[in-house]
Amino acid sequence: MHVEADCSKKMEDLQDALVRMYFSQFRRVRLSDDDAYYQGDIASDVLGGQVTLRLQYMPTLPEVCPLLFVWNPIAIPLNPEVFPGETINSKGCCHSFHTNSNGPGGRVSICHISASMWDPSMVYVQVLLKGAMWLNAYEGHLQTGQPI
Repeated sequence: MHVEADCSKKMEDLQDALVRMYFSQFRRVRLSDDDAYYQGDIASDVLGGQVTLRLQYMPTLPEVCPLLFVWNPIAIPLNPEVFPGETINSKGCCHSFHTNSNGPGGRVSICHISASMWDPSMVYVQVLLKGAMWLNAYEGHLQTGQPI
């Protein structure tokens, strides 16, 4: 058991080094052995100029796929001409918008990979990069009304 914990700790340290290298604006917060997250802001041409993403993971279980949320703002409006008054949050799990079921407080959960395809050798930088790409596609949706 001690060997597994040591491996998990080394993997977490490697993940942290990579996130700090490529997404230096993200900070790690470890609440417990089973609950930790990275959170940071990404510049956006919409949604108030910046969006806060949160990558939630389980430090002792690197084989569990991390979750990726749009943490702030909570409500993410859809193109008003195509979806008047609607938000992505109201869609929940939606293939067209690459979202999973809503997260804490109704926050949008970005689908970055199928949980069954996650592998503990994958890095969180990939997840955060997909979050940045999702935001870029979202900005395109606001301009065109097309799915993400």
